[in-house]
Amino acid sequence: MKQSKHIKKRSLLVMLVLTIVTLGLYPLYWLVTTRREMVATGAKIPTTLLAIVPILLSACVYLVQVFVKAGYFDSASITSLANTLASLSLYIDILVVAPPLLYWHIKYCRAIAKVTNDGLSFETGIVTVVISYILNAPFIWPFLVQYNLNKVAKAPTTARA
Repeated sequence: MKQSKHIKKRSLLVMLVLTIVTLGLYPLYWLVTTRREMVATGAKIPTTLLAIVPILLSACVYLVQVFVKAGYFDSASITSLANTLASLSLYIDILVVAPPLLYWHIKYCRAIAKVTNDGLSFETGIVTVVISYILNAPFIWPFLVQYNLNKVAKAPTTARA
């Protein structure tokens, strides 16, 4: 595979530790940085906000439900809102969250296939994304992607004495 000076080699073990230590937030940072690196190679990927905002929206819907069930809000109107959100949460995820997230991941997976010279094909990338989300484990997918990006990442240069 052709190496790229824009793609950074990352340790999968360090990624795992950072994912655990940051309680799953590291993969969001990873998406932002790897997107930047691939855009620098000429890949066309929309802003990462298109992937992050829907995830945050979904998280907010679930957090409201958790806080209401835990008794943090005694207001009848907030409880009513939480119950309505609970009833609609699946529809919100399918109709509001999934389309921009899927669109972004399609563009990202096409870029990965291009950057890795099909080391990770578009089809494998998108199927892995979908399965990761179905299993409610989207943090798994970045490891497969980074493994393939490491193959094209330019090895760090060492200073010679």
